[in-house]
Amino acid sequence: PDAVSMAGFGSGPGFATGATVGGGATGSSNTFKLQLETQDTLKRAGFSFDLAVTLADARRMLSEATPPYGMLLVSSSIGSAVFSELAARVRQRSSKSLTFICHDGKNIGPLDSSMQALADKKDLVSGVFERPLTKSRLERQLMPAESVRVNYPKCGLSKETLVQLVQNHLTEV
Repeated sequence: PDAVSMAGFGSGPGFATGATVGGGATGSSNTFKLQLETQDTLKRAGFSFDLAVTLADARRMLSEATPPYGMLLVSSSIGSAVFSELAARVRQRSSKSLTFICHDGKNIGPLDSSMQALADKKDLVSGVFERPLTKSRLERQLMPAESVRVNYPKCGLSKETLVQLVQNHLTEV
């Protein structure tokens, strides 16, 4: 069966990630290991996640999540038709969502032609992550995406604020 794990970050849009569990091209133990590594990477990057054990669960979760998921990561072994369907569900609920393919090229070779075609079009696919997914690979791909950047609150005093405080104090005296 296929498994897709979903994750959310902060109070904003969420995150979905996927992998094939059992019967995949790389074998179930390696696929399970890759899924654990992906979950560990997401956790270390500060993302929380849910796991959909079946494709039906993934469809339901993508359709019902509040707030809607803002990202989708799916194993290349899930196939282009299923990837396209899940990506469409994510984009339907959040037009700014990002969708990524995770691929273990070292063990299974290059992406199959249909997945490569999706990646080349770049309308449904935001990028391809080489497996194992690392925190640096994740951050490097997400860096240009405004929708997933952490916006830190301003702290301390800027030069302009300090000057304004001094001027206000001088006019009061």
